[in-house]
Amino acid sequence: MRKITSGLLLASYLFLALTVSALIWRAGFGLGNATAAFFGALGVGMALHALVTGSLDRRAIRREVEAVRQAHRLLADAMENTQNALSELAQAIETGALSRTEELTTEVRMLESLVTQISEGLEAKLAAAPAHPPGSLEARLYQQQAPCCARSRTPWPTTGWTCTCSRWSPCPSGAPPSMRASPACATAPVGC
Repeated sequence: MRKITSGLLLASYLFLALTVSALIWRAGFGLGNATAAFFGALGVGMALHALVTGSLDRRAIRREVEAVRQAHRLLADAMENTQNALSELAQAIETGALSRTEELTTEVRMLESLVTQISEGLEAKLAAAPAHPPGSLEARLYQQQAPCCARSRTPWPTTGWTCTCSRWSPCPSGAPPSMRASPACATAPVGC
């Protein structure tokens, strides 16, 4: 469309210049003056056309530059918003990771304390358990020679009983394991 308009404007400038040239030639100024008037009128028309199209082009370029500036501002704002959102997301992830780390640390400490309590309980049970399996020869010999404690308020390791004897004495020779460290040991005839 723009090319058609420019072509039609050029044709109209040419006809206008020919009209001015014909007017000067018919007025009797001669063919040289008519040719000069033709080129002068054609030059003035082209100059006016260049001025008008130049100003229109400059306006269009200004509008495009302003649109690019506006798009740049919008892009910069969007990038800033994205950057803020990313920093907030990073902070949220870091906060979540720290809280999860604290939760895990608390759970690990709790598990450590439970393991410590269980190991202490197992050590106490192992220390209190007889070194020999029940019913074996070593267990029977141990039962025959097991001492009773004397009013020392120290619990016997396996049962928690304390003897009523006034000094250490061996249990009677046929006493079952449940009777070790029981008041029955105190009734042993061995100096209690």
